[in-house]
Parts: sequence; structure tokens; C-alpha cells
Amino acid sequence: MLVSFLLGSVFIIVGLTLFLIGVDIGITSFGGLIGKSLLKANKLWIIINLRSNSWFSNIYCGAQSFGFSKPN
Repeated sequence: MLVSFLLGSVFIIVGLTLFLIGVDIGITSFGGLIGKSLLKANKLWIIINLRSNSWFSNIYCGAQSFGFSKPN
């Protein structure tokens, strides 16, 4: 019983680690592409609008306070 629990725990840790590494790689490249396209299009109003939205600001600032997002 204990061996099954430990083996399952190891599989969960390895699986979540691989999944989160893949998500990080995908989100980082997607965010970079969006940022480049916004800068090329010179759409400053979109960036200002996103920063002023309360849901975006709350999520972004909350992620920064926990160390998940590094400020520029």
C-alpha cells in the first residue's frame, strides 16, 4: 500500500513538472509574439486598455506579488 502511494506520488510530480514546463514554454513564446505584434502595429491604446482593466491588473499584480511574473 505504501509502495503504491509513493510510486503514484512520483508519477504525479514528474507528470506535473513536464506539463508545467510545456505550458511555460508555450505561454512565454505566445506572449512574446503578441508583444512584438503590438509594438509593430503601434497600438498603444490596446496596451493602456489592458493595463487599466481591473481583472487584468489584479491578476498581473497578484502574480507579481507571489513572484510568478517579473516586472520589466
